[in-house]
Amino acid sequence: MARGEVDHRIDLRFAVAFALLAAATLGGAAAWMWSVRERLPDPLARHWTGGQADGFSELPAVLAMWVGLPLVVAVPMALVAIVGRSPVALRRAMGATSVFLLVCMAVLFADSVRMQLDLPDAAAAPAPDVGLAVGLLIGGAAAAAALLVIRPRPEESDARVAGERPPPAAPRLGALPELPWRAAPSGLDTAAALTCGVAAVLLVAVVPLAGWPMLLLVVPLLVLGGAFGRYRVVIDERGLAARAFGRDVLRVPLAEVAEADSVEVDPFWEFGGWGLRVDVAGRVGLVTRKGPSVRIRRADDSEVVVTVGDAATAAALLNTLADRSRPANGRAAG
Repeated sequence: MARGEVDHRIDLRFAVAFALLAAATLGGAAAWMWSVRERLPDPLARHWTGGQADGFSELPAVLAMWVGLPLVVAVPMALVAIVGRSPVALRRAMGATSVFLLVCMAVLFADSVRMQLDLPDAAAAPAPDVGLAVGLLIGGAAAAAALLVIRPRPEESDARVAGERPPPAAPRLGALPELPWRAAPSGLDTAAALTCGVAAVLLVAVVPLAGWPMLLLVVPLLVLGGAFGRYRVVIDERGLAARAFGRDVLRVPLAEVAEADSVEVDPFWEFGGWGLRVDVAGRVGLVTRKGPSVRIRRADDSEVVVTVGDAATAAALLNTLADRSRPANGRAAG
């Protein structure tokens, strides 16, 4: 399966790997914390500001927070990688992020407890700066390994090929433009603006308090903001591709285009946000602003929606190319 294509398979391999990782990291850190509970002050420090402990709770509450919070954040991301009709690029990004959060927070959790061993008063506990730095590094390495686990093998693809031409009522072009047809980059739209805004807040408000390791979180946010805010749509004999930084973030092969049309899309109300998304109905969307988008119905009736300025031309071109690539008897050309 090519980078960026929509993947309909349930990834059992990653599901098992994620479950084992969660048990090993969070479960291992929690078990170790419980084993040294007699050496810990009561209450425990659970929050630091400017290097000083300023938040305290009893051991069960701290344990629930350090185990529950990563799971609440990471599990939904992992589910995107495991199930649903998601682009491979989205599955890999969400899966890697979920692994990064598990490992990073488990290391930070363990270090925050280690710093309080044998202390008579948790108020004297230093901030777990070492745990944060080490967690970011190990979490990054674990995320890179997750990308290898999630990477699909071409022979496993179950995408079906459209065997019929688009319906007669679908829009078409009288004459083909020069291929490949390109739509200009979407510009610094809502997706990029929001992501860059979050990164700016972290840079100004969090980095001075937490230290330089937080830059490792800010920089990826800036990169993602740029990727989802300035992608270019390319249509040619292979189908539609949305590209950012020279790489495909979403691709729909021409053989899978059953019909395309132009629709008005509201990213927030329809997809719950901006960027590369999957809605509750399983539609895949690369949506960066409210307005015209090309909607592609694939051969298995799933849909892909992509924000593009000249959505009407993009839809008509896809239908025309799909029509010409298939013989009149309705079978896909091979």
